[in-house]
Amino acid sequence: MSGSNSKNVSSTSGKKILAIAVIVIIVLSGIAGYIIVSQNRQTQNSNLILGLSMLSLLSPPAPVGLQLLWSYDADHPTKAISISPDGNYIAVVCKNKNDDILLFLTSKEELLWNKSYTKLFPTYSYGSINNVSVSNNGYYIAVSSCNKTHLIYGNSTEIWTWDNSEGDNYAAISDNGNYIAVASQQGKIHLLDSSGNILWNYTTSNHIAMVSVSISWNGTYIAAGDGRGYVYLRDKDNNTILEEQIRYFGNIRACLTPQGDYIGVGFYEFDYFGLLNSSGDWVLNWTSAIQLNAIAMPPGGELLYLAIGRDIKVYNAVQETYTGWLYVGENVVCIDTNSDGSYIVAGSGNQIHLLQII
Repeated sequence: MSGSNSKNVSSTSGKKILAIAVIVIIVLSGIAGYIIVSQNRQTQNSNLILGLSMLSLLSPPAPVGLQLLWSYDADHPTKAISISPDGNYIAVVCKNKNDDILLFLTSKEELLWNKSYTKLFPTYSYGSINNVSVSNNGYYIAVSSCNKTHLIYGNSTEIWTWDNSEGDNYAAISDNGNYIAVASQQGKIHLLDSSGNILWNYTTSNHIAMVSVSISWNGTYIAAGDGRGYVYLRDKDNNTILEEQIRYFGNIRACLTPQGDYIGVGFYEFDYFGLLNSSGDWVLNWTSAIQLNAIAMPPGGELLYLAIGRDIKVYNAVQETYTGWLYVGENVVCIDTNSDGSYIVAGSGNQIHLLQII
């Protein structure tokens, strides 16, 4: 009896072990199958993502159309230009020996007035205008020259002149006309109100001559560039947002988007442009553009409007490629855009051009 019981126990144990082994095999097979299926799904998903990425890379950015609305013939070579934020008024500086000329036109190509520096400001016997900036509806025009910044009405009447004895001035007015930013040859940045009151002064540590200034639509941010590769961003309370050397040398032309969240920078002497955000991070690193003369920034920080040789070009900073251009015949020396980026004004030779984005 004991032998028979032993055999039964042994047989029973063997069956249990076999059953457990079968269960283990089934479980392991299921796990292996899940892993294989999961891996296949991951592979399929990866292939799908890769395929979509490749499709995105192969798809060209949407083209930007540039329509030339008109070209106005001036009597002298153009030098600087500004369009009002609403796109209705255009101020243009033309070279004229020691007495530069300022023209004021509507977007309908109507010349409102044409006056030399000494006629605008009779106190002075000569004057070279560095740049010009127009507020909304053409109500105010800021004019900069050597040692001085002027504010005039759209009818050319002088409101005030600030003589800071700081060499060449560059001025930019906010859209609403409430703030005027001034950068000077002595490496200083100033903020004034529309009454000519100085709200604050800032002297850079390098004391290097400023060559450009830009202001956001409401005066919240002021950007400037100097002659030693530095770009500056300050707020209207005179706090430093950014002060960084982005080139070891050279004149930096800084241009803000209307919101002040991006800074277009141009290094014209060596034909480079780039794009920074307000933290100083490169959105678009230095990009070569032979015969780069001027830069303008529409809102959004995606597109840049460039004056390159005889062309006006639109550059997509995300896709890093040109998406539109227009040949205008002569070297384009200055460019500007309105607050929504729908219009571009440019000066080339003796001509003033108005273009529309379509």
